[in-house]
Amino acid sequence: MLQCRGPKEDAVAVLSSLLLSADLAPWELSEVEQRNLFTVFVQQRRLQGKRVVLVMDDAHLFKAAAWEEVERLASYRPEKRGAIEVLLSRSRRSRGWSRARARDSKLVTRATVINRTTCRRRGIC
Repeated sequence: MLQCRGPKEDAVAVLSSLLLSADLAPWELSEVEQRNLFTVFVQQRRLQGKRVVLVMDDAHLFKAAAWEEVERLASYRPEKRGAIEVLLSRSRRSRGWSRARARDSKLVTRATVINRTTCRRRGIC
């Protein structure tokens, strides 16, 4: 389970956060190199039969460029199945946000959305 907390400004911020969450330091890698390293991590986990779950907390604070990166990663589909499962944690304040994003994003319609209280109770966020 990888955690990515908002706010995030761009793709590099998302990738750096995910790599740190996976215990892989992003060092001084470029955006493309970070994305490649993360893809290798995901492939190795899948080969080991493990799920890769991305928990997005405060996702309503993500800027458009950061959101696009999460969508890009979530659309990665080796063997015709999604390699990454997305869990969106939201507060009551962001309820309208998730509906608005759903109109613009396939990711939200595929992601599991839970409220922050449930997320914390389960020890996910």
